[in-house]
Amino acid sequence: MNLYQSPYEPELARTRAAKEFSRVGFALLALNLALTAAAYAMYDAILSVYNGNTAAIEADWWWGWILSLVPLYAVAAPVMLLVLRGLPKAPHNETYSDHGEVKEKSPFTVSKFLLLLVIGMGCMYIGSFIGNTLMGILSVIIGEEYPNTLDSMVSQSPAWMTFIGTVICAPLGEEFLFRKLLIDRTRRWGDLISIAVSAFTFALFHGNLFQFFYAFFIGAILAYIYTRTGKLRWCVAMHAIVNFFGSIFLPWLVGLIPEETAGDLSPFAYTLGWLLGLAIDMLVFGLMIAAVVLVAVLFRRAQLSRGTHPLTVSDSISAAFLNPGMITALAIMGFTLLGNLITPLLPAG
Repeated sequence: MNLYQSPYEPELARTRAAKEFSRVGFALLALNLALTAAAYAMYDAILSVYNGNTAAIEADWWWGWILSLVPLYAVAAPVMLLVLRGLPKAPHNETYSDHGEVKEKSPFTVSKFLLLLVIGMGCMYIGSFIGNTLMGILSVIIGEEYPNTLDSMVSQSPAWMTFIGTVICAPLGEEFLFRKLLIDRTRRWGDLISIAVSAFTFALFHGNLFQFFYAFFIGAILAYIYTRTGKLRWCVAMHAIVNFFGSIFLPWLVGLIPEETAGDLSPFAYTLGWLLGLAIDMLVFGLMIAAVVLVAVLFRRAQLSRGTHPLTVSDSISAAFLNPGMITALAIMGFTLLGNLITPLLPAG
């Protein structure tokens, strides 16, 4: 028996897939709407406590984290779960297609995880470079610098809070939402389209171009790991390591570089600072180059299942994205991103 022979006729399979992806889209829509409503309601409550003094709220770093974490995990995530309730979950795909031949997926080892970790970290910096460059160009065009909200919040917070928010809460929550919830309910139609939906919606969810590209790249790698292993712990571990490196370890290293001019420093201190800066640059660019090389070498060896209900490439794309739920969700998330680009152009007050 062909493991990749769909039990449905092509037209029926495409219709059923579109219906299930539409449900996923409405769940994402509910996530975003509930998050926005809860965040605004919480902000208004906080504002009333401070008698409308927005400057006082912005001066207290913990409110940024509370507004980022509590509405998402206490309100929006449960709403998303309710919308997805009843949508069947597919078991992990144990086999993959290798040039038309069905094979068992090989064991996922620590060495494979480390290779993907290098790719993930390199892609993070490639995506960050693309996003920062685009935002820099837009800042020049409008004559005003776009604020990077996440960087500002991290820079103003103590390391322990950054650790809790980015290394514990974000990996656990985001991997559950965008890997387990989404992929469990879409991988029956094939690993590739499931990865695409997970990565693209994960990137749009961040709502800004600073994070869009690296969120898409790292989201695709994390989604591949989940389709490859069926184990969320690998995804959480990689997400936590990447965030620790990017949000805590590397900024700490950068902070060791003296900010004074060369004339205010001893030659020894200046040389050490220069060497540290060079080492950081070499590390980042080395990771970026390694990621490109490893992707080029390993791409053809990716173990991707066609799923228990395979569709053609064109049918899977249309079923996944051209349905009422997904179109509405992507439109709302896209408008949010666009709104964050337009806001600096609006007159103050």
